Amino acid sequence: LFRSAETTTPETTTGAPIGSPGCGLTPASGDLQIAVQGQMGQYIVSLPPGYDPLTPYPLGFAFHGRGRTGPNCHDGDCAGFQTAMEADAVLVYMTSLGGDGWEGDGERELNVEFFTSVLDDLVAHACIDESRVFVAGTSSGAHFVNILGCRFGDRLLAIAPVAGYLPEKDNCVDRVAALVIHGFKD
Repeated sequence: LFRSAETTTPETTTGAPIGSPGCGLTPASGDLQIAVQGQMGQYIVSLPPGYDPLTPYPLGFAFHGRGRTGPNCHDGDCAGFQTAMEADAVLVYMTSLGGDGWEGDGERELNVEFFTSVLDDLVAHACIDESRVFVAGTSSGAHFVNILGCRFGDRLLAIAPVAGYLPEKDNCVDRVAALVIHGFKD
C-alpha cells in the first residue's frame, strides 16, 4: 500500500523506508503501561522475531471491540492480525481507557491521547518505518480506527475497520487508504 500521488513524498513513492528517531534502539516489548491523564494505559508490543534495531519496520495497531481487551485482540479477537504480520512488523494491542470501548462519551479523547502517546513512544524508541503505520479494529475498535484515519491521515498509511461506522468525517487531516470490511462475505 502506498499513499496517493497527491500526498506522497519521494521516499514513499519509491517505497524506501523512512526510519524513525528510535532506529538503533531496542524497545521494550510484551505487556507495557503508559501514563495518560492520570491513568495507566495497558498495551502489548509484539516485536518481529530477530528484531534488528537498524531496520525500519512497519508499525501496526489492532483495536478490540467493546467489552474486550488488548490481550483478547492479541490472542484471537483480531483474527489473523498477529499471524499475518508477526514476522514483518512491530504490532501493538491497546486496551481502551475511560470505559470498555474506544469512541463513546468519556472514551474518545482519552483514547486518542493514549494512541498518540504510544505511537510517539514507539517512534522514539523503536526502529519504525514512519511511512508504513497502519491501524485496524473491530466493532468499537473499528469506529476508533475511522476516527484515527480522519485525525491522523498525515501519519497513517492505511486503516482497516471491520464492522465500524464513521463517527468523524469533518476537518480530516490529509487522506489515508482504507480497507473497509462489514461481514465475513466481504
